[in-house]
Amino acid sequence: MDLRRSIRDPPDCLGGLWYQHAAGSRQSPEVGLVLFGAPDSPFHGGTYAFQLELGSQYPLVPPVLRCLTPNGRFKVGEALCIDGLTHYHKDGWLPTMTFAQYAAALTSVMCEFAIEGVGFHRKVKAADIRALVQASETHVRKNVRGKEMIWVGDKEPWAKALGTAQPIAEQTESAREEVHVAKKKKLTTMAQIARLRTESMPEESLPTKTA
Repeated sequence: MDLRRSIRDPPDCLGGLWYQHAAGSRQSPEVGLVLFGAPDSPFHGGTYAFQLELGSQYPLVPPVLRCLTPNGRFKVGEALCIDGLTHYHKDGWLPTMTFAQYAAALTSVMCEFAIEGVGFHRKVKAADIRALVQASETHVRKNVRGKEMIWVGDKEPWAKALGTAQPIAEQTESAREEVHVAKKKKLTTMAQIARLRTESMPEESLPTKTA
């Protein structure tokens, strides 16, 4: 799929993307997503990085997903179990899912506190999540350090403040190169962006259940 399309019509949850795979490396290709806190959730104002490890059978098999940023919802560095999105649930996976759609689905799960599984914190409290929001951007700076990031849309000023932005023209060239690499490796890369605004939530513990 064409990365340029995502630049023209970004969704409401994805702030940036990186792709990393060293030539000749035996490690799985890696795609990173930077998400902004979603509306009507305690994640408001937060920035969160996720890592997708794309196995040799991707996109026929879902990726291994890890959260890289402390957030109070997902455990950092632990492979997450999310129905239809991760390697734990291959039956519910859609091989045609784009990274933009993946980011939207992940943001939804992040805010659905009734969902719980492997890699999730239990007995989540909105106050605990909000306490981590302010420091999240500092963590993301470290998460994306050394990555060739693609930032698009109206978040270029934010990306410049983060110290990882490219000029718009260079972003477009990077996007084209990412598509070229993706086609050669039979992978898909897609980036879209927008920051969401949120309101506070009650302080009491939020209900959970096993996925």
